[in-house]
Amino acid sequence: MARWIAFASLVLAAASCGGDDKGGGPLGDVLGDLTGLDLPGEVAKPDLPHPDLPGDVRPDAPKDLPKETASDADPDACVPKCGGKKCGPDGCGGECGQCTGAAKFCHSDGKCHATCQMPSKWGPSSVVLGMQIPAKPADVANLCYDYTGEGQGMNALALLAPFANDELAKAFTDATYFLLFDFAGITEFVLTDPFVLAGLAAVADPANAGQYRLIPSSYEVLTCQPQIAFAGAKIGAGQLFAGPPADFTPSFPLTDMPLSFTIAEARLHGLVTGSADGVALDDGTLTGVLPRAEVEAALEFAKGWCEKAADPKPAWCDSLGLVESFLPVLFDLKDGVDGTWDACDDACQDADEGTGASVCLTFTSGPAKISGFRPTPAGG
Repeated sequence: MARWIAFASLVLAAASCGGDDKGGGPLGDVLGDLTGLDLPGEVAKPDLPHPDLPGDVRPDAPKDLPKETASDADPDACVPKCGGKKCGPDGCGGECGQCTGAAKFCHSDGKCHATCQMPSKWGPSSVVLGMQIPAKPADVANLCYDYTGEGQGMNALALLAPFANDELAKAFTDATYFLLFDFAGITEFVLTDPFVLAGLAAVADPANAGQYRLIPSSYEVLTCQPQIAFAGAKIGAGQLFAGPPADFTPSFPLTDMPLSFTIAEARLHGLVTGSADGVALDDGTLTGVLPRAEVEAALEFAKGWCEKAADPKPAWCDSLGLVESFLPVLFDLKDGVDGTWDACDDACQDADEGTGASVCLTFTSGPAKISGFRPTPAGG
């Protein structure tokens, strides 16, 4: 039992100092000032029905058509909405322009400025209430993403579910920090043009029930942009689809060690119910890939943590060598052609040739409002 708890800890602790050739490098320490953030994240369901979705929203839509071809093929193709904007999102997953020179920062007014500006208002938001690892074969096949084109979803974390799910449930029950999704600019929740969906860390606003104050490190210091952002997110037929190529770096406590992990190629899906008062996501799924380099970095982090931990050390610290020998079983993906993934079968794992682990998490979220930023703690 102890060795599997240790294994679960390491799998979910892909440290934010790794990187990978498929764009899986971490976003940076989104929550560097947090030691116990209980956050989950994002996914798409590969085989969802989509009777009324526009062509560019559907999961099976072509993704590499030039804009002219897409427009000619689909009379309802998205038309950029820039107006007088010099920069920022065009409403179709692109940009209205780039800021250069001295005025290199794009503000929410669509103009370029010499300094960046933190946001002062947000859209209706959604707070994550719980997260679990699906483990039943039918759930994995139907809910999780098919990275290899073999017709069914994948989830290397499924073998950890019997141990990790109880810890995840406790983390959300005792949550001090929260993950919010901000639907800035969205006023209807059945069908939208592409927008930027931001993932933000927050604490509860003690003065206002159902409202939250953001952790400033949710935004990059130099650009004032959200650390976690899904450009080109869409709502179609009441379903949210976001990603890839986003990276997602949630953090939360598991066993005795504060953990964070970067999910590369993240995809987020959920059934949306929203209003100006907030957004609920039901049947939410988050899928992605844990690059091998980050998992191995997590192992090194765990070793260092155990060396510095005061006695008595957690029992799993004694099992790290055994855990390291189990790691090849986790990597069910290997590098394919042109940035794709191939399945890493038993022979591949025996040869220790896997380079990534498929990740699939389910979650629910409820309506929330953002009231501002958390005041900087005294002395920090």
